[in-house]
Amino acid sequence: MQRRHLYILSVCATVCLFGLEVKSARIFNSHTDKIPSPAEMSQIADSLSPEEISQLEIDDVLRDRLRFDPQWQEIVQAVREDIMRGRWGKNPAWKRYGAKAYPLLSYYASLGEGMRQQYGVEGIRSLGKPYTTIWLRQQIKRKITRMGSGWNARYRSLFEDEYGNWGRRITSWEKDFGLDDPKVRAELIALAKANLEPRDSPLFYGFNYLFLENLHEYEAIYGRYYSEAKAFVVPSEWMKFEQLQDPTESQINEAIALYQKQSIDDRERILVERLGKIKAGEITPFGLDFFWALANDKSKDEEKAKDRIWAIAELDRHGDEQASEILQDILENDLPELYPLTYLAGTLNYSARRWHAYFLLLGIVEKYPQSKFVKGFREYGDLRGRSYFGNEVRSQEILDRNVKMTDRERLNAWQDWLDRYGDHSAADDASYYLALSLQDNNDIMGAMRLWMKIMAQPMGDRDALYLAFPHIRILLVDSQR
Repeated sequence: MQRRHLYILSVCATVCLFGLEVKSARIFNSHTDKIPSPAEMSQIADSLSPEEISQLEIDDVLRDRLRFDPQWQEIVQAVREDIMRGRWGKNPAWKRYGAKAYPLLSYYASLGEGMRQQYGVEGIRSLGKPYTTIWLRQQIKRKITRMGSGWNARYRSLFEDEYGNWGRRITSWEKDFGLDDPKVRAELIALAKANLEPRDSPLFYGFNYLFLENLHEYEAIYGRYYSEAKAFVVPSEWMKFEQLQDPTESQINEAIALYQKQSIDDRERILVERLGKIKAGEITPFGLDFFWALANDKSKDEEKAKDRIWAIAELDRHGDEQASEILQDILENDLPELYPLTYLAGTLNYSARRWHAYFLLLGIVEKYPQSKFVKGFREYGDLRGRSYFGNEVRSQEILDRNVKMTDRERLNAWQDWLDRYGDHSAADDASYYLALSLQDNNDIMGAMRLWMKIMAQPMGDRDALYLAFPHIRILLVDSQR
């Protein structure tokens, strides 16, 4: 099959709109007319400018007709297999055909799910300006509110930057989408604000909310007095407890009871904004006893388990020797205890604890570099080419070594990691890459079994759970064709 057919398909799937006119010449009615052959569509596509292509959209009727038209089956199957593999290689369609692939990429990025959406998102980003800006403007106007499983995560490659050591921000997406131009930035912010759903609507947290949030335009989202409205009011009883220099057991129990009566948001703010702001080594007598009360509660309750490992990590940050001994034992022999902390620091968590949990974990990584917990992350990062915390790119030497791996060597490497770190927080993430490797080695059933295992069985801190469903869905749908 000729590779250029991938480009032909993308253009065919956009110019054939109902009633669309291009250069004053109506192409055809996508509902009723015969679909042109690949050769005919190639001639039409070559006559279009990038500006015209960027204004075209795929028609759902045409999409469904193409899937079953005999003359397009070979091309449709090629695109489907490319997406099923989840890896586009060094020569994806957007590199071969540039902006002419925009319509297909726009359709997948806007309306696709799972791998299809990722395919479109990565393609749009790679095309650069003006296509990224054009596409972003179109999405803002569409007022997308469908925020299904995995939706936010897929758009991270659009709306979030990478972070280096200690949260150092590496800005790139704003420039890529033209937002480094003050006029474009102001225009798109105003457009997104005008197209927000009402705050009391369940559809409020849609595309435009996500766009504005990642620009930190909170005033545009919540109004002028957002910061004042969101201010945390510390309970007066709590303030009295914080002043205690020699708290009794009874007073600590009362403080714990008061803490647990608060909402989840307020409990998190107590931990982060009150106790978390205390400099390392300067913990107050009350803070010390309060954290020990949390650390000694071995209840299986999810929130209490989260507070327990949090308290142990905080006590370690403040140099408590007994807590450090407990933590070191956990780092070697009881890795599941750390699941709540690593999940809190993950990209799927939007609570007040996220960044403080991230810094607590960085402190653990620096203080205990030879622990099983830390070595597991380090070896995971080497295999992936990016650090687990911060997503920072590994050295060129490591990247070159990974590129030279065969599909079989990569599969074996991920399996070896899981054999040694099966109870690690990153076990679900590593299983995700192992499943991709199984697909690359044409073991589709093995990959399917692993996707199902990720979804159904406890594995790691489960922050990669959402990644499995799109793969299962694609494989199930394609197996029925």
